Amino acid sequence: MTASWQQLIIQTTATYVDDICECLQMLGVIAVTLQDAGDEPLFEPAPGTTPCWTQTQIIALFAPDVDLNYIIATVKDQFEITELNFQCKTLVEQNWQQQLQQEFTPMCFGKRLWIYPSWHTPPNPNTCNVMLDPGLAFGTGTHPTTALCLAWLDRHLQANNTVIDYGCGSGVLAIAAAKLGAKHVWATDNDTQALQATQDNATRNHIDPSQFTIVEPTKFPPVTCDVLLANILANPLIELATMLVKLVKKNGIIILSGMLKHQRDEVIRAYQPWCKLIAEDDKAQWICLNLIKLS
Repeated sequence: MTASWQQLIIQTTATYVDDICECLQMLGVIAVTLQDAGDEPLFEPAPGTTPCWTQTQIIALFAPDVDLNYIIATVKDQFEITELNFQCKTLVEQNWQQQLQQEFTPMCFGKRLWIYPSWHTPPNPNTCNVMLDPGLAFGTGTHPTTALCLAWLDRHLQANNTVIDYGCGSGVLAIAAAKLGAKHVWATDNDTQALQATQDNATRNHIDPSQFTIVEPTKFPPVTCDVLLANILANPLIELATMLVKLVKKNGIIILSGMLKHQRDEVIRAYQPWCKLIAEDDKAQWICLNLIKLS
């Protein structure tokens, strides 16, 4: 018999999120997830922080035998907040796995690059296949910014290219570059979870460690590359422009992604002293810039 789990959804404001989560921990919650309840996107949370929206949904998971009426009553008594809303659901454990497997299916980027989860086999074993499951770090190929970078790699990466993936997240771009034949790939991120995810995913994809270096930004070696990928959103792209350009050889390519259409011009201006825009792509309001370093 499949176990049923209980989900308690609490809608509240940012002021009370931390205290309510702490209370739920004391009441034996198994897991807590926060979601935006008011269409208020947070594009650039700091590494290691938990984003909190003005209107937030707290989604709490409890074991089948827990009395949710007692949980609700305790939370109400503890905080005496009139603007709390509660909703209870029953979840079947088996359905979680089925939903996850239905949502994440093999995806093709261009003509030869596939990203597929571990519960699938590669649709075409003769193409370039990257196995990647959804996890903590950003980047499974489903987000438009990642998809744009993967499509560029499929079309343009050369076998003798050296590549830097700056802000590697899950490592999907770095691993794809390695599998497409890059001579050497450096992957870096200021989030330790991202570095661990990249290492795990590289191992699962049998990437040769001698051709694949994972390193913290503060310990980055004095190297330059043929292609630099930076899928890290507009503000970091602008702030890091001088440093990122120095990592690229003359006539090398810089792929910048993670910006919305209205941020495009500001990002281009940050790189104009050294680079020329040679192409760009867009998807669902997101932009990917293709620059060449002139000096």
